[in-house]
Amino acid sequence: MQAYATEGYIACDGVELETGFEKIAIYVSASGEPTHAARQLDNGHWTSKLGDWEDIQHESLAALEDDAQARGLGYGRVAQIMKRPKRGTPTSEESHASQEKGQ
Repeated sequence: MQAYATEGYIACDGVELETGFEKIAIYVSASGEPTHAARQLDNGHWTSKLGDWEDIQHESLAALEDDAQARGLGYGRVAQIMKRPKRGTPTSEESHASQEKGQ
């Protein structure tokens, strides 16, 4: 998860779609080792790269959790949701500073 922080991601609580942000979900094994990451799409669904398979879309993060193991998709459990401003989207601090300059 520290590696994603170097890319501008910060921890957050909600999986809800947030305008101006891109979110990722980090899955971990029972021992706490990261196993997978999913990225939220603009429609609120998630996308995942499954090894050499094609990218897939899934409506929920649970679709790839342990109970999906029987289908060969179990990646453990979601341990952390992270977000960062979408590229080209000003952060709230930048927007506020821009508004102050315009006044």
